[in-house]
Amino acid sequence: MSTLVLGPESMLEHDASFVGPPKPSALDVHANGTLQAEPVSKSGLAQVISLLGRFGSLSSFIRVLGVGAVVASMCLFLVDGVSAINDTQRFYTMLAFTGLLSAGGFALAFVLKEQRGARSFFGLALLSVPINFAVLGALYYSVFQFDRTSALYPSVAHWEILDVASLGMVTLVAVASLLLVTVLSVSIMAREARVWLSVALLGSCSFLLLPIRDTTWIAPLVAVLVVALIQVVRKNGETVISLKTLSGRFVQALLFLPPGIMLFRSFWLYSVSDLSVMVIALTLFAGVRYASQRIESPVVLANALHSVSAYLAIVAAYFGALWVHSFLPAVFLEITFIALFGGLMFELESRVQSKWFARFISVANYTVLAAAVLFGLIFLGSLLSFVVGSLTTIVLAVLSAIRKRRAELFISGMALAAMLLLYTDNIVWYINHAGWFGLATLGGLAILSASLIERFGPVLSLRITQKRS
Repeated sequence: MSTLVLGPESMLEHDASFVGPPKPSALDVHANGTLQAEPVSKSGLAQVISLLGRFGSLSSFIRVLGVGAVVASMCLFLVDGVSAINDTQRFYTMLAFTGLLSAGGFALAFVLKEQRGARSFFGLALLSVPINFAVLGALYYSVFQFDRTSALYPSVAHWEILDVASLGMVTLVAVASLLLVTVLSVSIMAREARVWLSVALLGSCSFLLLPIRDTTWIAPLVAVLVVALIQVVRKNGETVISLKTLSGRFVQALLFLPPGIMLFRSFWLYSVSDLSVMVIALTLFAGVRYASQRIESPVVLANALHSVSAYLAIVAAYFGALWVHSFLPAVFLEITFIALFGGLMFELESRVQSKWFARFISVANYTVLAAAVLFGLIFLGSLLSFVVGSLTTIVLAVLSAIRKRRAELFISGMALAAMLLLYTDNIVWYINHAGWFGLATLGGLAILSASLIERFGPVLSLRITQKRS
C-alpha cells in the first residue's frame, strides 16, 4: 500500500479545508483606523507600528502631526510675516487664517460628520483668538500709550498702524470675526458651558488691548485677572461633566493664556521691578495651587506641581525681600523672606497628599529658614537680627515638638544653638550690663513662653492632626 505524502503546496491544492485564516499583514488598518501589528513579528517595521499604535489609531497620529504643523505655521507667520505688505494687512491675513481654521472645522463637523478632526480645527481657531488680540493690542499701543515706557522692539514684536481711522476699521473687523469664532468654537468643544466660557475668554483676551506695558501696572492686573478667572472656573465649571474631557480642559486652559502673554511680553520687552516679580510669583503660586488641587491622579504630576510651587515660593520671598530692602533697614530683608517663604511653604505642606513628599517639603522649609536666620545674623550682626532669628527658631522648634517631628526639631535646635554660639560675646555683655533686671526679664519671657505652649500647644496639635487626616 503506497503512502501519499503531500508538501505544503500540495496540501493547499488538495483540500481547501486545510487552509486556515489568512495571515495578518505587518500593518493591519481596520475601518476605524486602529493599528494592529503582528504579535509574532519582531522586525523593525513591527516595532515602529507598535510605537504608532500607542496613539490609538493611524488617524489620531496623523491628526497630531497636522495640529503641530499648523501651530508651527502660526509661529513662523508671526516671525516672518508676509513679504511686501504692511502690518494692517498682516493682521487681516491672520484673521483670514483663523476663519479658514473655523471653516475647516465646520466642514468636518457638518459635512463629513467627523467630530475629532473638527475639534482639532476649532481648537486651533480658538488658540489663535488670544494671539489675534495680542497683535491688536500691539496696534493699539502704537497709537495710544497710557504709560511712558520705551523699548527697542525686535521685528517680530513690532506692529504699527497708520492712523486712528485705520485702527477703528481693524477693530470692527477683528471684534466681529473673533466673536463669531469664539462662540462657535466653544459651542463645539464645551457645549454645556459655552455661554460663560465664551464671555470669560473674550473678557480675558480684552486685557491684551490695554495700552499699558509698565510692569508696575501689569503685575497687579495679571494677579487680579488670574484670581478672577480661577474663581469663575471654580464657581461655574466644577460640576460640568463636559469640562472634564480633553476639549473642555483645553478651553479652560486658554482662559489663562492672555495673562501669560501679558507676563511674557513684559518680561521680554520691558524692565521688571522686584515688586513686579514678587507679585507675579505669588500669582503663579495661586494658579499652580489651584491646578494641583484639581489633579487626583497620578501623584507624580501633583508632586511636580508642588515642586513648582516651592520654587515660586522662594522666588517670591527673595524678590519681596529685595523690594522691602529698597526702602526699609536691612533687618527687614530677613523678616520679609522668613515670613513670605515660611508662610507659603507651610501652606504648601498642608495640601500635599503624599506623606513622604509632605515630609520632604517640611524638612526643606525648616532647612531654608534655619539657613536664612544664620545668614542674617552673620551678615547683619545686629541685636534685632538676633532677636528675629531666635524667635523664628524657637517658634519652629515649638511647632516641630507639637507635631512630633524629630528631624525638624533637630534642625531648629541646631540653628538656635548656632545663633547662641555666634552671639555669645553679646550675650555675655548683655548679662554683665543688664544685671538682675535683665535676668529677670529673660526668666519672665521663658515662663511666658512655656505658659503659651501649655495653653495652646494641645489645641494646635489637634488641629494640625485633624487637617492632615
